Amino acid sequence: DGPYTLLAERGPMDTVLLDPVHRVKEHLFYRVQVIDVFGPGAISVPVLALSDAEPLCLSPILLGVTSGGDGVTLTWEPQGDDIMGYVVQRKAAGEERWRDVSGLLFGDTITKWIDATVPVGRLHAWQVIAIGLGERRSAPSDFIFATRASHTAPPPPEDVVARRQELARVLISWRPPLIGDAIIAGYQVERSKAGEDRFTVVTDPPVEPGEGRFVDTTASPASSWEYRVRSVSPMAITSVPSGIASVAGEVTATAPRMMLAERTAKGVVLQWPSMQREVKALRVYRSDGVNEPKRLRELPPDAHGWLDDKPVKGATQFYLVRAVLADGSESEPSLPVAVRW
Repeated sequence: DGPYTLLAERGPMDTVLLDPVHRVKEHLFYRVQVIDVFGPGAISVPVLALSDAEPLCLSPILLGVTSGGDGVTLTWEPQGDDIMGYVVQRKAAGEERWRDVSGLLFGDTITKWIDATVPVGRLHAWQVIAIGLGERRSAPSDFIFATRASHTAPPPPEDVVARRQELARVLISWRPPLIGDAIIAGYQVERSKAGEDRFTVVTDPPVEPGEGRFVDTTASPASSWEYRVRSVSPMAITSVPSGIASVAGEVTATAPRMMLAERTAKGVVLQWPSMQREVKALRVYRSDGVNEPKRLRELPPDAHGWLDDKPVKGATQFYLVRAVLADGSESEPSLPVAVRW
């Protein structure tokens, strides 16, 4: 008979009290004591009662996940009352059966748990179940996917190749590492002038893991370059560098390539890519397509354009450029471009 816990104090005219009991299928005893002007008075005979209501046990919500070298951290938000604890379940991608991996996490205020036993590099799913008083289990929360990252450096990419696409564009390509369980968050491309061994990063942010290629548009065509690539893990840890791929410089004694001609109000503008040339000068020629080309102007070797402000009106004109070599001879002409003025 006892001890008894004070539930409430009511006025002298009250005759009903609702006790929102949280313990299910358990016998309870109640009694009422009178409080008169002199203080606590008579106590009623104890009355036996049975709680047969079963409060709902609600599943957690807002399941979140972060991955790190120490495991996968799960977070959630509790719902409702009468929660005794939680159980975390896990299964690998493609599996059907969920397994309890946490045991009972006792306490209704727990909102976080780290799964330190999940294998590295494989996709898994997690869900959380609330355990109510009387060991009632809620429905599972929504599940969430993640892959555990590693604190160790990933392996480097393989088969790195570099080749010039144009004078100012170098394409670097590679294959992912062959190790199957490596977690790659991206790739970092590094560049150095040939023979200097001072590599700097040319990709910021890293190249996406599914790309496998990068175009360097900042490498001077006059220099020879060396490239290497590193894998980057989700923890921003880089691998050792890959093998080196090289491209040669384009210092040349040939005429300009990829020349363009444009008709403007001031005349015909010629343009071609700028580059270093081992020549004495560049010579611009114009032709009507029938007669031999006529030399119009001699330009410095580093010139990358010229304006013909006296084009022949009413005719289609063909322009070409030749490089003047060290001995005074001329190179083969550039591909001609045509403009009608």
